[in-house]
Amino acid sequence: MASRLETFLYSTPSGPPRVREKPMKVIALGMGRSGTESLSKALRIIGYNRVYHGFDMGNSNPPTWEQWVKLARRKWGGNGCTGGDTGILGTDLDAIIGDCEAVTGSQIAVLGREFINAYPDAKVILNVRDSDQWHRSACNTFGVLMSGLGYSMLPYFHPQLYWRKRYYEEMIQAYFHGSLADNGKWVYEEHCAKIRGLVHHEQLLEWQVQDGWEPLCRFLGREVPQQDFPHGNTPGQMIASVGNLYMEEWFRAAWFNLSCFMACGVGVVGVLAFSWWKIVY
Repeated sequence: MASRLETFLYSTPSGPPRVREKPMKVIALGMGRSGTESLSKALRIIGYNRVYHGFDMGNSNPPTWEQWVKLARRKWGGNGCTGGDTGILGTDLDAIIGDCEAVTGSQIAVLGREFINAYPDAKVILNVRDSDQWHRSACNTFGVLMSGLGYSMLPYFHPQLYWRKRYYEEMIQAYFHGSLADNGKWVYEEHCAKIRGLVHHEQLLEWQVQDGWEPLCRFLGREVPQQDFPHGNTPGQMIASVGNLYMEEWFRAAWFNLSCFMACGVGVVGVLAFSWWKIVY
């Protein structure tokens, strides 16, 4: 019943599934706030044609929040699990990122095992950061994005905002056992250890932004560019860019829908009150 209601109220267009025509070459499995945007820019500079980053969920046309949430539900025991496994295959991932040669972002990291299994020939980058610094930065970004009316109430009045909320709860918070604030640091450290154990050392580069071009280009067999290594964003810049990139229109629509809902509610209450008054008097 709940799933039918969700489909009725919050179904979003998905667009045609993508089909992979070029092999996946680079999988970056560091969590968001560990240099994912800097790395995505760097990979474009050294010649990778289509690099997926977490922001693409909202920037793609149509957005893909709902598709990532449904993959998360399969990972955590929802539809599609078979024989103790998630059942997530390369074709499931390609339906979203099939046009990409390289991928990075939190949703990629959360599904790290599935990406490693789906693309065994791809090189893997574990972009890392000091765990204390990472936890502080993650709480200052994801924590803000998961707060306020824009997170608690308005999502129920716009399909894209609804799936954005579900993404943070069912992909991010679920990975951190319900609380990024309480469990973030140890889960982050455990995540890094897991990736190290899943990938053969010849296919894995452990890297941080301050390492710059040299180890990255050597690992990928690319020439070192004659320019500074690109910078990503501060927590404040990330929050601002997320809002500016794709949500203003959704929030306006949600406020309008909420206003209509409240007006209808007031109208219904008024009719019921008038009917009760007529009966009593």
